[in-house]
Amino acid sequence: LLCAGALVQRSTKPSQYSNQTGHHDASVICDAWIADSLLDEANIQIRGTLKVLDDLFLHHLLTANREGDGMIEALRRFVVQCGSPESEYTSSSYMAGVARGFRPLSDMTEIDSIYTSVFYDDLDGMVFDPLVGRSRYEEAAQLDNSETISK
Repeated sequence: LLCAGALVQRSTKPSQYSNQTGHHDASVICDAWIADSLLDEANIQIRGTLKVLDDLFLHHLLTANREGDGMIEALRRFVVQCGSPESEYTSSSYMAGVARGFRPLSDMTEIDSIYTSVFYDDLDGMVFDPLVGRSRYEEAAQLDNSETISK
């Protein structure tokens, strides 16, 4: 499964978030970038993208935990950069994000959630929806365990 990914840190503007939280420093966003290309073997490509997304997300959460960040703050700071919603049928990172419970950031800021538009410089990308994503990751873990046992 050929796929590559990277976490790229960027800062938000201090004034955007400080008024809401009382913090006066810039917050760091971790953008997850996953290499996409159009292949005929879409199922293989999505499986590779899922593995890369899972690894980047786990690394981010473990790093945030080691640094003493709370879970909500860690979720707010992880953004999957995958293009626009129009890329649903051409971008494996978008499809992998949906499969794992990520939703467009612009949608999540419009509903009552942990995400607020003042935290972000732009609303591109996808963020984790805990209401959907938790069960998706539990299902993936069960599937992974059953495949490991059968080997």
